[in-house]
Amino acid sequence: CHKMSVISLLVEFLTILCLPVMAGRELSTLTLDKAPESYATGEFCNITSTMMSKDGRWLLLRKCDYMPSDTGESTPKNGILLFDLRNAHRSGCAAVRGMVNAAAFAGNTHLLLSTSDKTELFDLKKYTSIYFNGAIEFKVIENTDLFILHYNEEGKYRLELRDLNGSLLNVINDVSRF
Repeated sequence: CHKMSVISLLVEFLTILCLPVMAGRELSTLTLDKAPESYATGEFCNITSTMMSKDGRWLLLRKCDYMPSDTGESTPKNGILLFDLRNAHRSGCAAVRGMVNAAAFAGNTHLLLSTSDKTELFDLKKYTSIYFNGAIEFKVIENTDLFILHYNEEGKYRLELRDLNGSLLNVINDVSRF
C-alpha cells in the first residue's frame, strides 16, 4: 500500500513537471492508445485551470491554444487533457478532447464535457461515451448520481434530468433560461 502511494506521488510529480510538454498540439476526441505520441510536442499553450475528482484519481487540465484566422486575428481553441493518477501502468493522457466549453466531474466515475453543439458523458472506468446532440449546457447535482441537460433551439429548449447511465428520468419542455 505504501509502495502504491509513493508511485502515485511520483506520477503526480512527473505530470506537473511535464505540463508544458504535454500541453502541446490539440487532438480532437482521441482517447488512450489511439492518441499518437505527437501530443507531447514542443508547442505551448496556456493551462487555464485544473480540476480533480473528489477521490483524487483523475486530474483534468483545461488548456487554451490560439488558432490564426483568415482575418489575421487569433481565436481561442479550448481543450482538456485528462490524467489517471492512480494507474501507474499507463503513462500519458487517459483522454484528450478539443473545443470544450465546460467540464465537470459527476461523482468519481463520470465526466461531463460540453461543446458548442453537444454534451458528452464520459465513463471514466470503461472509457466509453454517450453523446447528447443539441445539449449545450449541463449541471451536475451534487451528492447524487444525477445531472441536468439544457438543449438549444434544435432540441426545442428542453431540460432533461438524467442519471449517470445516461437514462432519461424527466423532461421539461420550452425552458428559456437555465
